[in-house]
Amino acid sequence: MTRGQQLMTGPKLEATLFEAVVQYVSEGIVLASLDTADDAPASPRITYANLAFTRLTGYAPEEVRAAGFDVLLCPQSDPRLVSRLHGTIQESRPFVTETVIRRKDGGEVLIEWVVTGVLGESGAPTHLVCMLRDATEQRRVERAVQRSQHDPLTGLPNRTLFVKRLARAIDRVDKSPGFEFAILFIDLDRFKSVNDTLGHLAGDQLLVAAAHAIESCLRPGDTLSRLGGDEFALRLEGIRGAGDASAVAERILERLATPFDLGGHEVATGVSIGIALSETGYRQPDDVLRDADTALYRAKAMGRGRFEMFDTALHSRAVAMLRLEQELRRAIEQDEFWVYYQPIVRLETGRIIAFEALVRWVHPERGIIKPAEFVGAAEEMGFITQIDRKVLWEVCRQVGIWQRELTDSATRLHAHVNLSTRTLTSPLFVEELKEIMETSGLNPGSLRIELPEGVLADAGGELLEVPHRLADIGVQLCIDNFGTGSSSLVALQRPPIRFIKVDRFLVTKIGLQPGRAEFVGTVIALGMNLGLEVIAEGVESEFQRTQLLALRCRYGQGDLFSRPLPPEAAAALLRSGREQAQRLPVTKKEDDS
Repeated sequence: MTRGQQLMTGPKLEATLFEAVVQYVSEGIVLASLDTADDAPASPRITYANLAFTRLTGYAPEEVRAAGFDVLLCPQSDPRLVSRLHGTIQESRPFVTETVIRRKDGGEVLIEWVVTGVLGESGAPTHLVCMLRDATEQRRVERAVQRSQHDPLTGLPNRTLFVKRLARAIDRVDKSPGFEFAILFIDLDRFKSVNDTLGHLAGDQLLVAAAHAIESCLRPGDTLSRLGGDEFALRLEGIRGAGDASAVAERILERLATPFDLGGHEVATGVSIGIALSETGYRQPDDVLRDADTALYRAKAMGRGRFEMFDTALHSRAVAMLRLEQELRRAIEQDEFWVYYQPIVRLETGRIIAFEALVRWVHPERGIIKPAEFVGAAEEMGFITQIDRKVLWEVCRQVGIWQRELTDSATRLHAHVNLSTRTLTSPLFVEELKEIMETSGLNPGSLRIELPEGVLADAGGELLEVPHRLADIGVQLCIDNFGTGSSSLVALQRPPIRFIKVDRFLVTKIGLQPGRAEFVGTVIALGMNLGLEVIAEGVESEFQRTQLLALRCRYGQGDLFSRPLPPEAAAALLRSGREQAQRLPVTKKEDDS
């Protein structure tokens, strides 16, 4: 010990150490005494402030000593701060609060206060100990987290927060016997058409309006989230089986069936809903979402504007569809789609005047798969356009070769091709078709595109323009499956039609059902009176061929003449066309141009 220093012991040392600790801690610390006058409420007066307080407020301790807390208050401060301090004084209980205070330089800062009263010997509070901490950064982070977990458009919880809460619900099922929940996947019907016709602003307005409408149908405690696009997810907790979930779904369907007013435009939308119940025994949120989405997909496939409950049958179908999707993708990559050709002949002579191209999937394990088994799935999965383009290119190439090598110049061989509406309405389809025909050498007048009559009868917008654009480049149009729809006359009067195909169902019943031949005759006469060429599909017997000739039908297609053939066999049949024709009587000179 040096001269002049004195050894501090006891309370004096403790006080010095305490002051050193308090002076340099990171939180602002303020001590306030409570001055009372008669029975007036205690008024805190600052008696001590540490360095951290100075950093927070800009005030040196001596500048606020003996001052009241009101020196720190500003218009943004919590007006209840002083009254809550009084409550702390009177009840001797700590409290935590946040308020904005004014710094010495006039700036404002958000402060978290922790205030505790100190009792004197009499048991009455004599001082307050206040700890102050800058809460600005913490609240900024919290707000950022809040924004990251909520949809900025609707303010609803987003997918991230929804999955977290769903995980808690799954965990609660294990810990609380009897607790059940349901997840509803909700998809707006016709949302894309609103975006396309009225613009994205109207689409956003529709999403906000739909969110409010759905929320109006919920029970206390139900939580709605927006997953993205026009998809919402609803979590129902504390339900009692499928009945409760179905009741909520029905309310939503009824409410969303009412049109919305979007800036003077009345917009009808509606929703489709898929439901997954916790009773399935889920362990992971992704499994619940997958099954609810599967049920939603089923609801949309069944006609929209309805709800479907997930079950094991839907799961099996979803697994099968996933496998089919994988196999279709592989089939496209590995050229497993082959084109078969079924001849269309002149009924009088049997001469081949055209081939209908029929796609076959040559599966490495299952063998040949017909279109009925995969075309619908390819449409739903978005693969159909790729398949159509491959088929179209191959048909134009192959028929172009046959025209040059196997037919004479007096007889033009035609190709009939079925294409999906998705392919036909593709913006670049006509230009791509022109390029295919130029490269393959096929004359445009040799190509006939087939469409079912129902498609053209209901056609509108882009699809209605397609036949005219095809006609402009010389491609002909043929209505397939004619005579089975309820809108045949409408279909015939719309686009520039050249051919109709009488549906095979009608033709194959000739001779088997009374009056069937007369009905087919009416269909044929209708086409002829409109200046159309008529082709009868499904000709399977000589009797049917004779009956069709008697009804003045010129062309036919069916197993009587040939089943669909691979290219090599079709070429061989074409080479032997003269021999084929000799088996049938020639009644007059033919004109198959």
